[in-house]
Amino acid sequence: KYNLSLEEMKMERDNLRSELDRIMKDGSSSGQSIQTGGPNQLVVDLTDPNRPRFTMQELKEVLQERNQLKAQLMVAQEELQLYKSGILPQAEPALVEVDLTPPAAIENSPASMNEKTTIGKLFSFRRK
Repeated sequence: KYNLSLEEMKMERDNLRSELDRIMKDGSSSGQSIQTGGPNQLVVDLTDPNRPRFTMQELKEVLQERNQLKAQLMVAQEELQLYKSGILPQAEPALVEVDLTPPAAIENSPASMNEKTTIGKLFSFRRK
């Protein structure tokens, strides 16, 4: 049986070699060249639907932003748990004081007097 499996492996190897030779000949005859990249180069097939669509820098930025947002979410969830448990007192809403008395100083200012006189002049022309 050992010899039989060895013979099968040799036949499979020969078949693969012949198929590789055939593919190499077909590729060179159709005008397509096989691209070999260096150790720092990436060869991308533009027809491959699974090719990378983002640069490494873009991916790093997206991942960093995701991690920051996750951290903010975790902090907010922890704070919510503390509020629910009663450990942290709930913040009271900030009250704004509003002065409801009318400003009397504005009526006696020179600008308002000038405005009254201008309006008075306007209506005085109308009365005549």
